[in-house]
Amino acid sequence: LDGALATGPSVLARTLRIGTHQITASVVDSDGLRGEGRVTVRVRGPNAAPVLHITAPSDNASIPAGTAVMLRASALDDFDGDISAQVRWSSDRDGTFPPGATRSEVLSEGSHVITATVVDSDMASATTQIHLTISPTPPAVTITAPPLGTRVFGGTNVTFSGTAIDATEGALSANLRWVSDRDGLIGSGPTFTTPHLSPGTHTVTATAADS
Repeated sequence: LDGALATGPSVLARTLRIGTHQITASVVDSDGLRGEGRVTVRVRGPNAAPVLHITAPSDNASIPAGTAVMLRASALDDFDGDISAQVRWSSDRDGTFPPGATRSEVLSEGSHVITATVVDSDMASATTQIHLTISPTPPAVTITAPPLGTRVFGGTNVTFSGTAIDATEGALSANLRWVSDRDGLIGSGPTFTTPHLSPGTHTVTATAADS
């Protein structure tokens, strides 16, 4: 790019233009034989910070508790190129996460400030943030016994069993309340047995509440 630079065993080149240079050093001995060595040098301008964007989720998004949140970012640097894999993530509620262009994380309920940061090879950094809300979800309740449509004689012991799982608090089966549309409250907890159901068809509902 710049032509001849200097002669001698050592050269200090302060005025190389920005761009990629192929530097050639050559020498001719007393027999007229020529030897050469080459090296490629890339000259850059003043370092600029990477350009960093969080591409998912969107700012002010709301996501149900227990759902994996996909965190995505792109980071481009004027010298290093695509450095998205070096993006570091953190939440003001849940702390830091492993680095990467894409992360899948289950976050705690509440409001989060998600921060992405990246640093290039010349230590220039960029940071960006989004706000994210993890909204509460009700426990998932499953009745495991008796089977739907069960028929019994009056006075027969009937065993009821069920589970309640909350996305944030985990197992809440101990909080289950069992209600018959004919007899009202008939039991509580993950399992119980009763012989006191009145004659007729019952719709039994199991419910659980989280904190």
